[in-house]
Amino acid sequence: MPPIELAPAIQDNYAWPKWGQHVETKGKSGEAVDMPEAKALLDDYSEWRTADDMAEKTAIWKRMIASYAANLWTIGTVAGELQPVVVSNRLRNVPEKAIFAWEPMALFGVHRIDEFFYAE
Repeated sequence: MPPIELAPAIQDNYAWPKWGQHVETKGKSGEAVDMPEAKALLDDYSEWRTADDMAEKTAIWKRMIASYAANLWTIGTVAGELQPVVVSNRLRNVPEKAIFAWEPMALFGVHRIDEFFYAE
């Protein structure tokens, strides 16, 4: 999976929406990254995207995570929240309790949705 959440590359990231907007619009709007540590993350992300060796990709990931931890770009305040999900009484193999997160695997994907089935 790409380390896009660790770099100011998308405007959806609440830590740096203007920087991400600048990247996504190729400089047409937003603000250019003006902090060396954040610029390094953006450069690392670019390097990761073009790397073709798994060892190199892993090294870049580790470097980005170390920078993220050292700079503490965000502090998570919500974890383990309850997320009710409405499921048909006929749908089977849906876990009673499960992980809730968009990434990775877009909510249900991590729970092998291909194995859900409808009862007769």
